[in-house]
Amino acid sequence: MSLAVFKEKILNEASAEAESIVQKNSFLISEEQNRASKDIRDMEEAIISVAQKQAQLQARSITQNAKLAGRSNILRAKQEELNAIKAEFLSSLTKLSDAKKKTIYKSLLRLVPKHRGEVISEKDGNGFVFRDKGIEMNLTLPYLVEQVFWKYRSELAKELFM
Repeated sequence: MSLAVFKEKILNEASAEAESIVQKNSFLISEEQNRASKDIRDMEEAIISVAQKQAQLQARSITQNAKLAGRSNILRAKQEELNAIKAEFLSSLTKLSDAKKKTIYKSLLRLVPKHRGEVISEKDGNGFVFRDKGIEMNLTLPYLVEQVFWKYRSELAKELFM
């Protein structure tokens, strides 16, 4: 066998061996690429799933906060309405005629013990404060109106908030 033929044979065998290795490895490379692609798709789906859950939580939180803010605004407006009603009621009492104020004043005086303590009239004539040993009764119109509103606050709230 001549050197040229021998070289040719070795080159052919080497080429065939290289082709065989390429075919084996291309299958492995293809499998690895498929596995990597699948892993990437799985990670992508997991990321999307987490992002969707977070978005849903944020959306729920935003919705709840908006509802709470709306309720808070409604309650604030109704409280303002209640305060306006209270102020209007007190104003109507303070604008009564002197005769009607006197009648109210006399009725309030019947609530305090006779011949005891001290009656301190309010400067604007809207009631008084009674003081005796360890006792103080605030019978001013602003205080009494406040007490009436506190006493009937549940009924007032039902009217306003229902």
